[in-house]
Amino acid sequence: MPDHPRPGHQDLVMMKRTKGEADLRGGGTSSARMTAPLVAVAAVLRTWLESQGIDVEAHLGAVGNIEATTTEQCPPRWANETCEALRCRDPEAAKAMAELIETTRSQRNSIGSRVDLTISGLPLGLGEPWFDGLEPALARAMMAIPAARGVEFGHGFAVQTMHGSDHNSPWGGSAEEPVLLGDQPDGALAGLSTGAPVKLRVAFKPPSSIPQVQHTLNLTTNQQEPLLVKGRHDPVLGPRAVAVVEAMALLVVGDLMVRGGFSHA
Repeated sequence: MPDHPRPGHQDLVMMKRTKGEADLRGGGTSSARMTAPLVAVAAVLRTWLESQGIDVEAHLGAVGNIEATTTEQCPPRWANETCEALRCRDPEAAKAMAELIETTRSQRNSIGSRVDLTISGLPLGLGEPWFDGLEPALARAMMAIPAARGVEFGHGFAVQTMHGSDHNSPWGGSAEEPVLLGDQPDGALAGLSTGAPVKLRVAFKPPSSIPQVQHTLNLTTNQQEPLLVKGRHDPVLGPRAVAVVEAMALLVVGDLMVRGGFSHA
C-alpha cells in the first residue's frame, strides 16, 4: 500500500528511507517471518548449550492485564491444550488469556502481550565489555524482534520504588564457588553473569493490522482517508513470540560463551 501507508507499520518510514524502492509485501524485511531461520538455527544451538548445563525457557507471561504466575510456581510444559496453544505454563492464566484473546478478536481489535524468559546454568562472568555485556547484548537482540517495545531485567522498572537494602543481594558460598543469595538475585551485574538465573521480560505491542477502518494519510491526495487492511489478522503476538525470544537468547548466550572461552567439550 505505497500510497496509503498502514498505521503502526513500517510502510511510510521504509518508503521514505529507501526512496520508494522497498518491497512492502508481507511486511518486507521487517516481517516477523524473518525470524524463522533464527529459530531454526537456535534449535540446533540449544543442544550444545544444554550440554554445557545451560537452560533457556520462555513462556507467555501476560496478555493485556492478565498475568501468569512465575515459572517457578507453574507446572512443567504443557499442562493442557490451552497452555500448549498459547505457550503459557500457568493453566488458570492461560484459560483467562484465551477468553480475552477471543473477545478481542470478536471486537475486531488486537491486544498487547509479554513473554517472560529465564536463563539458568550460566557460568559466572559471562559477558564482554561495554556494548556486549550480557544485558546489553540480550536487550539488543530482544528489541530486534519485530513489534518488541520494551525489555526488563530482574525487578525491572520496579527498582524505582526500592531501596538499596531491598534490592542488593548478598554473596554467599565460598571464594571458590560464590553464590548470590536472596529471593530474586540479579542474574547479571555490570554486564557479567553472576551464576544466578537471568530473568527478563519482553513486551510486545498489539498487532498493527486490525480488521477495522482506520483513517490515515493518503500520499496521493494528502488527505486522511479511510483504510481497511484486509487479510488474516492475529489479535495477539505473544504466543508466537515465545519461540523467537528463546531463539534470540540462545544465539546471544552461545556467542558469548564462545567469545569468552567458556565452552567445553
